[in-house]
Amino acid sequence: MRWDEFTAAGSDLAKLAQERFERDQVVMLGTIRADGRPRLSPCEVDLAGGRVLFGMMWQSPKARDLLRDARLTVHSVPSDKTNAGGDILRMATVNGAPGLVMRDGDGVLTVIAFTIDAGRITAMDVMRNPDKLTTVPDPG
Repeated sequence: MRWDEFTAAGSDLAKLAQERFERDQVVMLGTIRADGRPRLSPCEVDLAGGRVLFGMMWQSPKARDLLRDARLTVHSVPSDKTNAGGDILRMATVNGAPGLVMRDGDGVLTVIAFTIDAGRITAMDVMRNPDKLTTVPDPG
């Protein structure tokens, strides 16, 4: 997905991510090794021309991972072990189904409910309406 498409689909979350990316200029990038194990690496990040750009050395392990398998995950860098300035993402039961609740110091930012079929996530419902999130309990 292009960054401009992500921004159009989830502008509040995209704004938060962009602020973190611009402030820290580095993210944790998760890739998949040839043997299927995950690899987590720090990576420079930039936003330009409606795209997210990740800086890495040509033929580095993470670059080879992405050439082989383009699936990845990106996470902002925690400031320290408590991540005092960052988000708190916790697993939760949402409407009787597995889900996630993302909080910051001001309250709930996002609730995500997963639809599971045959052990696989087949859909995600994302709630970002602050008026509807004021009564969401802290899951942990």
